[in-house]
Amino acid sequence: MVLLAASGEIPATLLQSTPRHFVPEGKPQVREIDILGKDFPRITRKLGTFTDDGDEGNEIAAICRQEGIIGSDPGFLRSLHEAHVFGQYDDVHVLLLGETGSGKEYFSRFIHAASNRSTKPLVIVNCSSLPENLVESQLFGHRKGSFTGASNNHDGKFKTADGGTLFLDELGELPLAAQAKLLRALEEGEIEPVGADRPTKVNVRVIAATNRDLRSMVADGSFREDLYQRFGSTIRLPALRERRTDIPLLASHLLEQWNRKHQKEKKLSAPALTELTRRPWHGNVRELRKVLLQSVMLSTKAVIGPDDLRFDDVTQNGTESIPEPSPDFDLNAYMDDVKSRLVDRALELSGGVQSQAAKLLGITPQGLNQFLKRKDHQ
Repeated sequence: MVLLAASGEIPATLLQSTPRHFVPEGKPQVREIDILGKDFPRITRKLGTFTDDGDEGNEIAAICRQEGIIGSDPGFLRSLHEAHVFGQYDDVHVLLLGETGSGKEYFSRFIHAASNRSTKPLVIVNCSSLPENLVESQLFGHRKGSFTGASNNHDGKFKTADGGTLFLDELGELPLAAQAKLLRALEEGEIEPVGADRPTKVNVRVIAATNRDLRSMVADGSFREDLYQRFGSTIRLPALRERRTDIPLLASHLLEQWNRKHQKEKKLSAPALTELTRRPWHGNVRELRKVLLQSVMLSTKAVIGPDDLRFDDVTQNGTESIPEPSPDFDLNAYMDDVKSRLVDRALELSGGVQSQAAKLLGITPQGLNQFLKRKDHQ
């Protein structure tokens, strides 16, 4: 019961009752227990470890501490285990799938740290930030005079990462021409800088990440199937709402970092942690960090309660602002619209897999299928 309440898994307040003859006069006989206080024993599972406590678990825990990775949810630990295994095979290119803010860059750092390339460079590139006309130059380099403005030779990200790891975030944003060159780099270990008359050999392990449905992009021709298949290993990162027991750990860790940086001693109350655990967190850890930090900055209290939490939406129950009732308001139509949008979002998050979408919605696959059939006939 204590651990469930501490994690926010159940909305409980723990009370301690003391016999009257042990209570000083004027003091309450019943008081709330602050299970997050520094004097209260903490029973926690070692982050990133497994039940066998073997060498693998110890190494994963060490890398997690090094990279600031927090989590003990079983699904999250499975993803870490896969990342550790794939890290050992540094000639295998890895694709990370997950929502925005779910920690794909942290996982890229984890894989790099777990590999034999850990002493070599890790180069991080956000493909969505590359100007389309400079993508090939930025990734593969260029030779002086190869285009207007090319006043010097430029090595490019692949050459900079030679011997190490290149992390390509937002892989789905690469234009097709760059995808063809990337495929050659993965298959042959060769890049051809813009304006060069011969290819250059490189030894680079590529980790790519995307929150887009690459299979749908392959189907509509916007992403090369051969490039998609060239990533020999895939890791799916669970969304924060799929690892709710990690939310108190993450929130406490983020607040601890903020306290150290600003010489503060603020903490979160158990009800505040419970409220954080209830949220849908569509922005994942990134959204949690934003909400938490703006809450502690704006509150003058030492202990942050649920009313002190500053969410982006209007209400405090994880829903968007609701319309005002009026004579023309149609409640049934409004509820049908909300259901339809939630179903569409769940299907989007699950890549169109109905069984996974149903799990996100908390209904049976049969119930979801019936809803979609009714929707199609409307």
